[in-house]
Amino acid sequence: MADAIKEGAKSDIGMINPGSIRADLDIGEITVEEIVNIYPFIDKTVTVEIDGKALFELLEYSASLTYGLVQFSGLEIEYDFRKAVGQRLVAATVNGKDIKETNKYTVSCSSFVAGGGDGFSMLKNGKVIARSETKQIDYLLDYIKQRKNIYLPEIGRQTIHK
Repeated sequence: MADAIKEGAKSDIGMINPGSIRADLDIGEITVEEIVNIYPFIDKTVTVEIDGKALFELLEYSASLTYGLVQFSGLEIEYDFRKAVGQRLVAATVNGKDIKETNKYTVSCSSFVAGGGDGFSMLKNGKVIARSETKQIDYLLDYIKQRKNIYLPEIGRQTIHK
């Protein structure tokens, strides 16, 4: 889902908050009904620009597991869940490059999350650079239609430090 949002919105990072994913995608033919069961919301997509410092805050907030682990596209993240909340991020890159606190990054997500929903204030405080009329679910449906087969993303986007 995060891949579909990243690709559709043409941003650095696609993001799906964990509370919005309501079912698993089963093997086999995919129906619109199944997608609606997985993501039953009609939120539009918003792209927010944040700096690297706010991106680090976003990743640490995800690692707090307040609502579960956020699903990202465009990031590779390593967490150490033995550490205290706020200190769990070990390493992170955006599209293969180290995050720099002063760099700007675009994050595409639901309008709910972009508005600070579920505690994502670091996005609410960012600069909105696009408000798409395209709903999140439409990006997902388009992503599926454009491909004959859908595969799980490669393992390793979010790993646990050993």
